[in-house]
Amino acid sequence: ETLWHELAHVITLQMSNNRVPRWLSEGASVYEERRASPAWGREMEIPFAQALLNDKILPLKDLNAGFTDPQTISLAYYEASLVTELIVDTYGQAALHKLLRAYGEGLEGEAALERGLGVGIGDLQKTFDAMLQRRFQPLLTALAPVSGLQDAVEEQNVDRVGGLAQANPGSYLAQLAHGRLLWEARRPGEAMAALERASALVP
Repeated sequence: ETLWHELAHVITLQMSNNRVPRWLSEGASVYEERRASPAWGREMEIPFAQALLNDKILPLKDLNAGFTDPQTISLAYYEASLVTELIVDTYGQAALHKLLRAYGEGLEGEAALERGLGVGIGDLQKTFDAMLQRRFQPLLTALAPVSGLQDAVEEQNVDRVGGLAQANPGSYLAQLAHGRLLWEARRPGEAMAALERASALVP
């Protein structure tokens, strides 16, 4: 995974004469990891969906800054890879190459995007937002807060959490909490059934 990531850096840096912004360099590398193996990078899907649910996703104009903050760097890597994926899926692989070469010619910001993709940051943001809603809607639904769940978990009230899980069959959080409490109560068969229900809600 690391070798694939670093090799992609070599290619994007050469294509851009070392002028590619960090968001695109890292985004392309993480995107290429997923192309090599769908299992690589999956650990960020749920944290990213939670950030999206809580309106904590970085605007594209601020994405580069996300790599300088320890609190946002992991999300920035993943978000940048999704932007790269959007570029390839929407505008084509050739457009990604054109964008990299635009940076190599010394263009930056809007000018580079216009040369490479034919759109500005505002239009790219709108397309990206729409893609996120389509792609993450199942996870957003599964991760939506359940009223009273946190209190019931803190009370270690297995029956109350179980009732909330039953009343909210599409809630990953409720099924997971129920499974954990059942496991702690040494009811492994019931715990595994609850955890399997939780797992089925995460694509």
